[in-house]
Amino acid sequence: MKVYPSVSLLVLLLAGWLAACAAAPAPTPVPCDDAGQTAVALTLLDENETAVDRVQVSYRVNGGVWQDLPERVNGRARIPGGGGGYEIRAQKPGYQTGETAVIVPAAIPPTCAVTTQSITLQMALAVCPTNPQPLTIQVKPAVGVEGVGVTAVTPNGRDTLACETDENGCQTFRLSLNKPGSYQLALEGLLSYGAPSVNQGVISYDLLPYEVDLRYGAQTRTLSGTGASRLDLDFAVAPDEVGCPLPDLRGLTAVADPDLSTGGPYPPVTIDQQGPLIMTDLAADECQGQPVVTPVDFALTVPTGTRLADVALLYWLDGDWQAGECAVRDGRLLCTAALPNPLLAQPYAVKAVVNGEEYINTQLPFDTLCILFPS
Repeated sequence: MKVYPSVSLLVLLLAGWLAACAAAPAPTPVPCDDAGQTAVALTLLDENETAVDRVQVSYRVNGGVWQDLPERVNGRARIPGGGGGYEIRAQKPGYQTGETAVIVPAAIPPTCAVTTQSITLQMALAVCPTNPQPLTIQVKPAVGVEGVGVTAVTPNGRDTLACETDENGCQTFRLSLNKPGSYQLALEGLLSYGAPSVNQGVISYDLLPYEVDLRYGAQTRTLSGTGASRLDLDFAVAPDEVGCPLPDLRGLTAVADPDLSTGGPYPPVTIDQQGPLIMTDLAADECQGQPVVTPVDFALTVPTGTRLADVALLYWLDGDWQAGECAVRDGRLLCTAALPNPLLAQPYAVKAVVNGEEYINTQLPFDTLCILFPS
């Protein structure tokens, strides 16, 4: 007698088999390895269908980071990688930058072979514009400096450059480079020193910094230092591969003048009366009152290292030289004269004596005039 399994038993066996199949993990697909494969075969030609040598080729995949091929390319290049969107850039001096893009299909297992895309990029010669870009000169002197000027001597002659004012004041100048040759720039009006101070009776100044940034295309050059009131720059301009003017900023020479850091006798002696001075006729209404002795200040600049005791201000009054009082106050070396106001029918003469040497400021030998010192 044959025995047949019951339907219930068959159902149980089938359910167990299905459960065992479900518990077994599915095989994990092995990703394709694109190492050593070529995604793009690139050919570089000029406008005459001739291969272009010494080209810098860079690329990026799927909008990622740009990468440079390690060596310059001579006509043909192979860009490694697998599937994806490739952006390619080719650069060489004298040529316009060439750009192209290509989609490389993703490799499919099990062969994982990359389908190399062959493309040709034609590079056009660069053309020099009718008006080449100018050289940008940005002067960054100490805060508060006014009156910085730039004079250029070029193959076209001498010219004073206009300043472009921005939120930082007047700092930017631009120089046209439309001819090859020698170029000179004179930057004047920098503040080389700050307020004077007195230490053990000796006058000294803090040196003020300066910075000049020169920019032309990808070229930059920064000149910086302290204690200069003028900079003289000298550089050459030569035509590049397509005839555009190209300044040699690396070969630029700069001379700072004067330079307080050398310890020389600088700054020079100057004498500036503080406040206005009016000369008029003795018969003027303002000259009819009784003169009042009035303090008149003069700001002096003397060389660094000068002893305060060796500084004097002399002014002419009543037929003789009188000595003013000198002191450093309010960030300046001030000497005060006591003069009648108005000064009637007397010459007006002021001079400084520094380290035993006289420096004449003003001499008005008009004893027929009335001189007023308005407050």
